[in-house]
Amino acid sequence: KIKHSLFVYLKRFYKNRGLRIFPIYYLFIAFSFILFFLYSYVRNSYQNPELDKAYDVFNGNVVGLLTYTFNFHNLTEYIHGVEAAGSKFFGHIWSLCIEEQYYIFFPLLDFFLTRRWLLIFALLTVVLTPFVRIFVMDWLLNYGNNYSKIGQIIYKSTFTQLDAIALGAVVAIWREKLIKINHRSIYILLAVFMGYFLCTVYLINYYGINLSYKSLGMELVDVQTSYSTGNPLIDYKYCYSISLFNVMSALILILCLSDSFVSKIFENDYLVKIGKISYGIYLYHNPIYVLFFVVVFQFNPKTAVEHSEFIEVFLFLIFISVVYIISNFSFRFLETPFLKLKSKQEPKII
Repeated sequence: KIKHSLFVYLKRFYKNRGLRIFPIYYLFIAFSFILFFLYSYVRNSYQNPELDKAYDVFNGNVVGLLTYTFNFHNLTEYIHGVEAAGSKFFGHIWSLCIEEQYYIFFPLLDFFLTRRWLLIFALLTVVLTPFVRIFVMDWLLNYGNNYSKIGQIIYKSTFTQLDAIALGAVVAIWREKLIKINHRSIYILLAVFMGYFLCTVYLINYYGINLSYKSLGMELVDVQTSYSTGNPLIDYKYCYSISLFNVMSALILILCLSDSFVSKIFENDYLVKIGKISYGIYLYHNPIYVLFFVVVFQFNPKTAVEHSEFIEVFLFLIFISVVYIISNFSFRFLETPFLKLKSKQEPKII
């Protein structure tokens, strides 16, 4: 670890993280405020269901959006018996909230714990978090038996997603050992996990949920019945499928860090460039979807693509092109000036 005081260490760390994350995020919040302030004047004459939902979510969760605690609104509303408002416009912000909350405590652990104890803490977190999910699910069943809402709460809450963060720490600490693992073994494990997810698509459809095989089963982490099926593999899916998905992600990360076929793919110049603007892509893609497709064109792609694969591909190409152009502009003219202010000597995490 860099040998300086805790104050200097945290100051430099939070300065660098803040300059990377805060500027365009709060610009996004400011844009949302102006958008919905103007929309409030035309809401009665110009009604759009998706904008109405986004308007309600923004008005009811301004504090959560400003303080990166937005991911807890489903939990508090469910406990109090309030119907949680949802909107695709802000449907992705929960994951950024988890990241920011992680930055509160992990730098302290990294500063005070030795490398060995940090690894032990991370491994224990990976092992225990699935049991935390089971405990939380059983606790939330006391407030109602809507498995769909409970699943969403578990999926978006920080304390039930700690194993994802901890696995990243394990890979970082054990990097030199993990990259020496035989690649064939990793590919076999990935194939087994993918086979599991695809098989579970059939099981999900058996209980009346129409899940397309085109999802490759990945939507299983984010799909849940609103009632008990009597099958623990379905009812408690969030308790273990998140862990499997996190392990899959860690295995792919190991391949990216080692000299593998996967790493060569991600070292492509175009993918590296996309990686540089990936924060903007993440932040803007849902609002762009809502504003361009649903609002501007008064169009519902989900209805159209049911009748034409060509329309589905065409719309997707337009969508990713618009997202790329806006994100690239954002990186060059909005993010880069702040990134130049970062400290050259960044605190060494792990």
